[in-house]
Amino acid sequence: MSAVAALIRKDLRMELRTRESVPSMFLFSLSTFVLFHFALGPSIIHPYLIERVDFYPGGYPARLGGYVSGVVTSETVSPPSDLAHASVDVRVYVADLETPPPTIRALHDASRIVMCYFSAGTAESFRDDAGRFPVASLGQPLADYPDERWIDPRDPTVRAIMADRIAKAASAGCDGIHPSGLGAFGADPGIAFTRADQLDYDRWLADAAHARGLSIGLVENDALLAEDLLADFDWTVAWSCIDGGCPSAAPFVSAHKAAFLVEYGDESRAAAVCPSAKALGMSAVVKRTAALDAYRAGCP
Repeated sequence: MSAVAALIRKDLRMELRTRESVPSMFLFSLSTFVLFHFALGPSIIHPYLIERVDFYPGGYPARLGGYVSGVVTSETVSPPSDLAHASVDVRVYVADLETPPPTIRALHDASRIVMCYFSAGTAESFRDDAGRFPVASLGQPLADYPDERWIDPRDPTVRAIMADRIAKAASAGCDGIHPSGLGAFGADPGIAFTRADQLDYDRWLADAAHARGLSIGLVENDALLAEDLLADFDWTVAWSCIDGGCPSAAPFVSAHKAAFLVEYGDESRAAAVCPSAKALGMSAVVKRTAALDAYRAGCP
């Protein structure tokens, strides 16, 4: 049986598991994985993602090799490309760099501002340019995202890759870029570079974005970094900091630059977050978890 190990990048993940840990059922006297509802029972993959399922009692295609019992195969549909919905009444959208230009145009037609996301501090294995990173520029995997590795901001090839991503964002019609990973010096990247190296790289990114007519946001919860880069960056995004007053956003608010806040929880959390964010001069949204699924609770 074949299945997809990763779907729609970080937004939808599944992993292959042993039969003992996966719900199963008997199909024609054969115990099989339940990928989706055959009519009843639990699901592993939502039916929307399944293109077709075939059962081979014998005479298997050559691609399946040699088996002596029934084989069930499945094929998944292509991931949808229309994941951004302009119907949500907000002015600013953050979309992945790979968002199709027609989707960005649709958002513009709805008077939305579109900031395009990519990681500027790590090599993301799912991106088309992942193979361009020199081995010597790669550091440790990230604890929360083991398919990503820190990168050396001093490496000229790394900077060439990021320059191409910024050019792609401009060509796609993005209004700005939302690069993450700009505070790697404070993590454990497995590469020996300094805070000064980080600042040089971050300012280089800002200059490259501005040269393409794009704004750039700082998304690191680091108050000192925010103070040092305030003159170079146009807006900021702070994460899960409302209880501590979001000090990394304070320099931007004081400079009358946009400051966005993402908190986690449900609608009851929004009732507490929204007044506090307004008092801090920030625009806030509550997402369910760090997985950043479609759920949102906005502030008035």
